Amino acid sequence: MDQKKINEIKNVVKNILSGIRYDGKEMVNTQACLDYIEIIKKIDIKVYKISFKDLKKELEDFGAMMVRTKGVTRNIARIYLNSDKDPVFQRFSLMHEFGHILFDEYTTEDFKDKLVVSSHINYRLFSIPDSDTDKNKYLQREQYANIFALELLMPSTKIKELKKVFSDDEMSVFFGVDKVAVKTRLDLLAD
Repeated sequence: MDQKKINEIKNVVKNILSGIRYDGKEMVNTQACLDYIEIIKKIDIKVYKISFKDLKKELEDFGAMMVRTKGVTRNIARIYLNSDKDPVFQRFSLMHEFGHILFDEYTTEDFKDKLVVSSHINYRLFSIPDSDTDKNKYLQREQYANIFALELLMPSTKIKELKKVFSDDEMSVFFGVDKVAVKTRLDLLAD
């Protein structure tokens, strides 16, 4: 993974946590993050919860999808969370989509009713070959969005503090994420 990009993600997370005045006493407030991202990216973000069961069969297991649209004065991102998934899964999916808004390279053409679908079933971070294929670019964007979500939902200073006294299960409850996300975040800290 590109260490420069990882450092950029960490700096943005630090700025967001500072901007929303995160004090580490409770889980990160997703609404405060949404409000802050709208301001810094000059984009309108709308979040909806809908059942994906009525959509195409292949979308049923997905956590979220995003539609980007070019607005009259500002770009618009509509994020649809799968209401059939548990709130922990929805929370991670929402932060993952925020990661795409912040870090994917968009052109004006990309905001012409483009649909982006994310499943977030696999939080694991893995090695991606350096070749410049479309598939590798897609996988990198997904990894960066996952890293953003992991970093934001489990800030490094807080998870380092809690791992000394909390089990993975207890950290999962504190941060509002599942145990696999906690494990992946701890692995990311070790790198």
